[in-house]
Amino acid sequence: MNKKQKLILQALELDPRISSYQKDAIARILQNRSPALQPKLLKQQEVATLLGLSRQAVYKLKKQGTLTPVKITDLGCERYRSSDVMKLIEGGLT
Repeated sequence: MNKKQKLILQALELDPRISSYQKDAIARILQNRSPALQPKLLKQQEVATLLGLSRQAVYKLKKQGTLTPVKITDLGCERYRSSDVMKLIEGGLT
């Protein structure tokens, strides 16, 4: 790994907005390895981090019908499909 790649990784460690999954994926790419598979279901906070939004904004997207969560339990546990989140990222928020 060259100096530029090491500097990029050090900068990533300082940014609290970047999730550990994202940091790992970037590190793997810099090392010419394929990134680890992304989890299929994401928590609300993980979605917020990926979109660069607050948890409350993700909740609003849910209420607007822009994002539809998957019901995990009868007690209200929900997750979001990573494929839906990626489509939203690629298409942009409208």
